[in-house]
Amino acid sequence: MILTDLFESREIHNQDRLDQVLARCIEMVQEKNQANPKKYGKVAACIIDMKNRKVFGINSPGPNGTRRHAERMAIDAYHKRYGKILPGAIIVTTLSPCNRDMEERDGPSCQDLLLQAGIEKVYSGYMDPSQHSDHPFTEETTQNDDLWRQCKEFSDSFVHDDLTESEHNTMAADQVLDYVKQAHAPEAFDIEYSITDHPKWELKTIPLSQLNLDPDGEARDPYNRVNWVDDDKVQELIPRIGSVLKSLPIVVDSEGWIIDGNHRAMAAAEAGLTSVPAYVPVKPVVAENFADGKHPEDKGDAKRHGINTKASVSSLRKTAKQGGRKGQLAHWLANMKAGRAKARKK
Repeated sequence: MILTDLFESREIHNQDRLDQVLARCIEMVQEKNQANPKKYGKVAACIIDMKNRKVFGINSPGPNGTRRHAERMAIDAYHKRYGKILPGAIIVTTLSPCNRDMEERDGPSCQDLLLQAGIEKVYSGYMDPSQHSDHPFTEETTQNDDLWRQCKEFSDSFVHDDLTESEHNTMAADQVLDYVKQAHAPEAFDIEYSITDHPKWELKTIPLSQLNLDPDGEARDPYNRVNWVDDDKVQELIPRIGSVLKSLPIVVDSEGWIIDGNHRAMAAAEAGLTSVPAYVPVKPVVAENFADGKHPEDKGDAKRHGINTKASVSSLRKTAKQGGRKGQLAHWLANMKAGRAKARKK
């Protein structure tokens, strides 16, 4: 076994070892804040290199009233102690690295600093909801509920200063689409129309009974995913589904169909949970989803594309799978009919 394999098996792929380092980062935040809360922030980080050397850093004051983030403090401390960071090093941090503009930060974003240092793997205690989700490096979040909770409490104590509660729990359509496409869902199906029909999505706790979830794993999936249920994956998720859902909520459309998170939802059901965190449309945009699209000048477009406007919702769903303009129009019409049916039931 070469050194790389030995290191990766010992550290990078060993969550227990990484959680031990994360726990030490949490202790550092607690100890430093108890000693001098005005000086130290509530984020700590640790670089682990190929030789298993660990160098810690904590958010500290920078010049002219700025702050030096924990990742930078750890990188600077490593350079001072050992020189250039060895290839293959990773970083453990209580909060995922920043990547947006921040006036209080001294220097570039932590994401840029990590890339400049050659660090391509991040193990986080909690994902910062105020940052962009498109990190270019490999990123994992702890599955330890207690560590996750403590890191979230640290984050909530200062992230709320520049991010309102509603912004924490709401994402625009393009953010949800990015969340699904880049991080979680396979690319073998088209989910764009199901998301962009609704400009805003809200994180809520919803009962599993409201989902179109098939406990037997039959392909009742309207998004036409091939081999979308993996029983082994569901079973692997069950023991840790609570912590998984905290960092990876599912995404559900206005009719209760799961856009992203079938395995998580099924694991939750088998684990005995009655509800799950999920991004759902803030308001179903039924009134605008008329048969010819959202623009009056498109009148007659549905018929020009050969769509039977009197077809059932299920039939229109099948047509929607064809994609393109025809699929888009069929999807809109299906949503309109489904919305009307719900309104009549009320």
